[in-house]
Amino acid sequence: MRFDRSCLGFRTAAIAASCIAFALGLPALAAAPAQDKPAAPTKPAVPTKPAAAEQPAKQAAPAKPAQRPTNTLPARGGATGTADATTVSDDGRLQADTAAKAPPPSLAPTQDAATRGGAAPAPTFDPNQPPAVEFEPPIADMGEMIAGVAQTMTVKIRNISKEPIRITKAIANCGCTTPSWPKDPIAPGATGDIEVSMKPGEKAGIRMSKQVTFQFENHPPATLKVEGDVIAFVTIAPDMLNEPAEGAASEKTEVVLESTDGAAFLVTSVAPPVIKNLPTEPATRHVLEFDWATWRETGRQMRVTFNTDNPKAARLTTVVRRALAKDGPSAPTAPTRAAANLGTTDLITAVRAGDLDKVSTLIAGGANVNELDNAGSRTAPYWAARAGNMKAMQLLVDAGADPNLVDRSGRTSVWAAVEFGVDALRFIADHGGDLSKRDTMKSTPLLWAAGFGSAETVRFLLEKGADIKTVDDNGWSALIWAAGLGQPESVKALLDAGAALDVADKQTGDTPLLRAARTGKVENLKLIVDAKPDLTARNKNKQTALHLAAQSGVAEKVAILLASGVDPAATDLRNWTALDHALARTTGDKTKLIEILKPVSPAPSVTESGKAKDAAANP
Repeated sequence: MRFDRSCLGFRTAAIAASCIAFALGLPALAAAPAQDKPAAPTKPAVPTKPAAAEQPAKQAAPAKPAQRPTNTLPARGGATGTADATTVSDDGRLQADTAAKAPPPSLAPTQDAATRGGAAPAPTFDPNQPPAVEFEPPIADMGEMIAGVAQTMTVKIRNISKEPIRITKAIANCGCTTPSWPKDPIAPGATGDIEVSMKPGEKAGIRMSKQVTFQFENHPPATLKVEGDVIAFVTIAPDMLNEPAEGAASEKTEVVLESTDGAAFLVTSVAPPVIKNLPTEPATRHVLEFDWATWRETGRQMRVTFNTDNPKAARLTTVVRRALAKDGPSAPTAPTRAAANLGTTDLITAVRAGDLDKVSTLIAGGANVNELDNAGSRTAPYWAARAGNMKAMQLLVDAGADPNLVDRSGRTSVWAAVEFGVDALRFIADHGGDLSKRDTMKSTPLLWAAGFGSAETVRFLLEKGADIKTVDDNGWSALIWAAGLGQPESVKALLDAGAALDVADKQTGDTPLLRAARTGKVENLKLIVDAKPDLTARNKNKQTALHLAAQSGVAEKVAILLASGVDPAATDLRNWTALDHALARTTGDKTKLIEILKPVSPAPSVTESGKAKDAAANP
């Protein structure tokens, strides 16, 4: 019996080891005929006490390789939060994918298994070798940005290897950043142009810092940083409100919106409509009273949005922290008024949804096509024009819609059409739209198109007689708008039409040249410099275009201005030269800026670390 027990123990251990080997893909201890496809293992039973012989085997066995689920990494374009989380560091993800597909060396599959697709092929490059490219500038610094407004810049990618390279993929770590890249191979020593667009969210007063990872054939990936300062042209305080506790006496709650550059603005709407004293006149500061009763009736929403007519601060938000109920946390209540359709009409809802059948039915039923919504006093034609829905626009016009009704900011359907494109604008104009109307900021459709529309829209308005000399309340001309925010084609269209180069805005004193140097595209600056403006022009801070270009961190702008003859020794109100501003930068192409400016500039007032020399000497 003693012999039988030992044999039984040995067989039990051998069976256990074979099971473990089967689970890990190792050769079984017991000889067995080779099979192309082993049978699927049955569901293991819940173990009781393991045998003494089994215990060491389980402790010594390596961990089972992780099986990668098919839906672990969703494709981009799915849920925003999930997709963004998967692309935060593409280098890391690429390596993780490879590791997940390829088993550890000790568990490497046979040749047959690899042929059947069991393991991914090993990368054809050493992941530890340096990138084969460099970016010029090394950081894509957008400079000053406006919340909610996309900005684009061009970065050169240089092949520093000894063989051609091809970009196979580019992934941004945020949905707000969009890259485009050359599809053809780049020869050794040659460069290609990469366009990177970044659109800030609604929060201003922050510095954005994103990255784009480029992947290459047979070379390790390289990452480009994309940065920009989102300027707070209008501030909101507080940016978080606390709901009064249940049963507590409600104190007066105020939300203050204030201009930082002295430009008056109007709060056009609030969603949900929880403000008791919505203003009717523009001002540099608005003190608004929060209506807690309405907030609760509309569903206790955590986010309240304030819309303004200031294009540089069109939307601001505050967050509401809900109070805890006496018996524990309380969920959002169902609205006693329809929050989704609050302040709007069925016709406007149908137009915004693009539901033409419902639009036709509502019009046939007598719906008022000129009725204004309560949120921003906008009409159904406004929303149809903004979406460029030509069929809906035709239905509304045929039913007697007026394209010249104004919203709370004084804008008509023409402004909405300007944002969409020239076809919508032409339709509105053909049906009586006023192309010379001014809004509450004294802006016109031409000014709006110069900053936010297309060159085709700008040309169409000029052909229809739009006044190119018009400026808004802040002194911005169409060329200033285009130089700082618009497209190069719009700048060219305005220059060809004779736009003035010497107009300066009332806020900073920037001319089109200065605005292009501060926030515009490189191509915008080139076009304006070629138009022979006054290169000695200064703003209210006595800054020249070269100062502002150095502040922007774009070395190409600095090179353009130096080549055109701008004085590098000129000083501003702080007695700083352009070199001083370059030294004071902490981001952008600082090294390249210094390399360009130092040989032609007087001794700087700022140290290499960016501190004023007198402050560095007397810390």
